[in-house]
Amino acid sequence: MKKYLVSIVSLLAFAACGGDDKGGETPSGGSLSVDFTFSQESAYTGEEVTVTPEVKGGKAPFTYAWDFGNETTSADATATVAYDKADVYLVKLTVTDANNAKGSKTRVFQVTAAPVMDKGDLKIEWYVDFNDGAKIRGSVPAVDDNGNVYVASSIDGNGQLYQVSADGKNVKNVSLAPSTGNTCGSPSIDASGSVYCGAGSGSGGSYHKYTDMSAVWALTDCANGAANPKIWYGAPVILGDGNILIANAGGTGSVGAATEAGVRTGYVTSMTGKGPSGGCRQSPVVSNDGYVWQACAANGVIGIELSALVQAGGHNYDWFVGNINSDGKGSANETYNMMLSSSNGDRPAQAVVSVGGVNYCAGLCVPAGFAQVYKVSKTGEVATFVIDGANTSIENISVQDQGGVIIGAGNEIVVNLKAGGSKPDGGIVAVDPATMTLAWEYRTAESVAAAPALTKEGYIAFGTDEGVFYVINPANLDENKTPELIAKATINEMIVEKGMVPASEENFNIKMWSGVTVGDDGKLYIGFTKEDGGNNSAGLLCLSSSKITGAGTSQWPMMGVDRRHTGVQKK
Repeated sequence: MKKYLVSIVSLLAFAACGGDDKGGETPSGGSLSVDFTFSQESAYTGEEVTVTPEVKGGKAPFTYAWDFGNETTSADATATVAYDKADVYLVKLTVTDANNAKGSKTRVFQVTAAPVMDKGDLKIEWYVDFNDGAKIRGSVPAVDDNGNVYVASSIDGNGQLYQVSADGKNVKNVSLAPSTGNTCGSPSIDASGSVYCGAGSGSGGSYHKYTDMSAVWALTDCANGAANPKIWYGAPVILGDGNILIANAGGTGSVGAATEAGVRTGYVTSMTGKGPSGGCRQSPVVSNDGYVWQACAANGVIGIELSALVQAGGHNYDWFVGNINSDGKGSANETYNMMLSSSNGDRPAQAVVSVGGVNYCAGLCVPAGFAQVYKVSKTGEVATFVIDGANTSIENISVQDQGGVIIGAGNEIVVNLKAGGSKPDGGIVAVDPATMTLAWEYRTAESVAAAPALTKEGYIAFGTDEGVFYVINPANLDENKTPELIAKATINEMIVEKGMVPASEENFNIKMWSGVTVGDDGKLYIGFTKEDGGNNSAGLLCLSSSKITGAGTSQWPMMGVDRRHTGVQKK
């Protein structure tokens, strides 16, 4: 799909050169003045717009020549146009009078994507509002073998872990104290049903273990023994051998190991000017060759053998990638200028994913300033890919919010995007890892803040920060490489229609800043924040569709298909 890389500001400047504000160009020595009006200030794609000329002076009869900026024209006096693509267009009218005097005027007109109507049979199985002033940001629900669903949230900086029963009728919560700051971490569940979760983006983060929602331990000596740990996004990795992997984003943060008994063991040593040092804001992941990969936000990507990391004490990483040169290549063990986080630096890229033995991650490239997918090998070679495939930035896209990288049914790398500007440039895009080119894209006017999920049918499911839930089918693309829409639901409207909120509370907005998890039976779980006149609360949604029967199949431990979030690639 073509990307138009001209800004509204430059368009306005260009349009201003087409005539003065009081009537357009006037030929030398003539009295013909031209202007025109639109029937509306802006339009959706496919919506008909009428343009009406305003001609002063000159000698009748007049001839009219409209150029609508989309390769269509008209010779009618009053004309109509409908645009099939969202963009900002330059519309020009040229008028010629009976004496062959000419006058013209150029104006800017904005077209946005038409709202997609709700579609399919998505329904709410249950809706739970915790009603306690909480927010859910980035925490992806986990589901245990009994169908209980777990998610983390923050209440005035105090992290909370919630358990919702399989039928949505029973809710329990426990404090993640002594954590301070926001809690954006996701829970993980071991084979016995114990739940692990990190909490606290402030100066007092901690990791926790709960059995039957009763505290077992709280570990504040996280990853490298440094004081004031920060536990941001991601989930603890359950190794299944009595150890877990954890990440600390504090000033001297690192990725490290701890026992299931809550005793810290090994950690990756920070090195001056190089990762991880404060960059570990997402989960580590373990590939099936026993290798640990960690995206370190502002500090690039590191790798280390798992067998070394679980040993007590500090360990040097095996390699580090942190430099992207102007030719798009990177080299190992250099001072970084690659940032794997959002523009404000506090939201990380998802850790590396693996396709066919090659590893990839995604995030914001600095200084380029736009979302990219990186191809990373153990030797440190990096090939960059700009998501629109034309080696140019995506207009208004400068962040990959909260890290969402999964592998689709066709082994494509699927990345979430935050919306910005006037065009529908949020949504998700997919990269073909074999060619590092665009495989498909589904653009929305809303931001997709966290990871989508893969279903058994190969569909991709995701929620947006405007309360809209989508299910798309990348196996069926149109001529613009846009996947088929299988289902769409506006959650705000569904909740009201079902009488799930009192009539007095209908002026609210559902924000889905959580990733999606697909249960074994195809049910879809996502956390939300409800904003209602400055009063916030958080909760969980369980959705279902007859089109979705289970979670996708993938070797990679994506949170959406690995309902327990173990974080270890299957053999």
